[in-house]
Amino acid sequence: MGIQITQSENTSLLNSLWLLDEANAQAGFLDIKDNAYTEVQIVSLAEWGEIEDKVFRIPPTRRRVILDSMTTKKHDL
Repeated sequence: MGIQITQSENTSLLNSLWLLDEANAQAGFLDIKDNAYTEVQIVSLAEWGEIEDKVFRIPPTRRRVILDSMTTKKHDL
């Protein structure tokens, strides 16, 4: 599942898009308005503090492509 953060004390997070991994309490960055996070960054959900979000669906095949891309890029660093 993907989310768009609609409210946060951290202005860098506003309107950013993330792919959630609820099982591991993590999220992978999809899109953000500034350079606060990098495209291969995986963060703990606890880092965000309190947020409000809007859920959007990502088809399973697209989700797999995104996750594979993040993993590949992460190993290339």
